[in-house]
Amino acid sequence: MVLFCLENHPLREKLCDQLGLEQGHQEFRRFPDGESYLRIDTPVSGARCIVLADLSDPDTRYLAHLFLFETLRELGASSVGLVAPYLCYMRQDRRFQDGEAVTSAVFARSLSRHIDWLITVDPHLHRNHALGEIYSVPSQVVQGAPALAQWLKGQNDLLLVGPDAESEQWVANIAEASGHPYVIGAKQRLGDWRVEVDPSQIDASSRMVFSSVSAWRAQL
Repeated sequence: MVLFCLENHPLREKLCDQLGLEQGHQEFRRFPDGESYLRIDTPVSGARCIVLADLSDPDTRYLAHLFLFETLRELGASSVGLVAPYLCYMRQDRRFQDGEAVTSAVFARSLSRHIDWLITVDPHLHRNHALGEIYSVPSQVVQGAPALAQWLKGQNDLLLVGPDAESEQWVANIAEASGHPYVIGAKQRLGDWRVEVDPSQIDASSRMVFSSVSAWRAQL
């Protein structure tokens, strides 16, 4: 199995070392007009290939990864799987207003055409309850909560805080596993860049507070 990564992802060396993967090499750069150049340097004919991808800021990264998926196939890879610790385009999972694009489903259909399987960490599953509802390839979700809860067990005098009711599914499980209390705030989204969280029920004068479940997951 050969692991490819277009960027210097912090998990690249760890995955290769712990799973015994060959590290694939490629040349990737952008032309002055912003278009991508890609050349695969590692032979992949008959190989099972894994692509480790940072899909944050997806509108600037996704097309380059499509070039990688398809080039690996054209060069004879027997399979191409994706490991994406953060899976983008999961939030717009329904049409809230007439005419809106349901981008989670559109993105899932597009990505599924280019890969054979998918592994991600704690995707934003809300109205869609499983990745298989929108992805047509085998998928596996890795839970970050056990690792975080194990780390929190060694901390003292903590109050775990979730920003909204949707976060309680993660916060409650982490709190139970780590033995710390938790509270959930009330969130109101007023726009793409304006969100208000009511912390009135939180008394954390003598405790360390983790402000949101997103921040905890980022530490993993």
